[in-house]
Amino acid sequence: MATYRPRICSVCGATFTPKASVQTLCSATCRFHKVAEMFSDTELCWEWPLSRQPSGYGQMTVTPRPNQTVVTAHRMSYEVFTGAIPIGMCVMHTCDNRGCFNPAHLQLGTLAQNNHDMIAKGRAAWQIEGGALAKAKKAWITRRARYGQTTSTNRTPAQKE
Repeated sequence: MATYRPRICSVCGATFTPKASVQTLCSATCRFHKVAEMFSDTELCWEWPLSRQPSGYGQMTVTPRPNQTVVTAHRMSYEVFTGAIPIGMCVMHTCDNRGCFNPAHLQLGTLAQNNHDMIAKGRAAWQIEGGALAKAKKAWITRRARYGQTTSTNRTPAQKE
């Protein structure tokens, strides 16, 4: 395994020993700051310019392989700019943009608050017009109505006790 001369991080100025010949930043936090410094407007969404999850959330590798750790950009942004995220809390987007990592658009909430917000704003998968779950739900409702079923026990109104 190759060893490299110590370097100075171009973001924070700390001296570090790189693990690869191309490494110029000392930590994941400094890599995150390097991306964030391209954005300055706190009103607009900061669209994550690097890799994204299939769901649209920005993501970043914090720990390389073999024990790779990947975090979402909005959670990393909250931790870097605002502070630690308490256990059991979600980082919610006030802008409803999954790719946004602007700390001014992020707030903490419980899972229940996050789900309530999602449903209230019509962003649940079964609420999205033309989405696969919305089509499946419509087909299910249509099928149940066709046979006069009104309850989850599959009884017609006349069969109710």
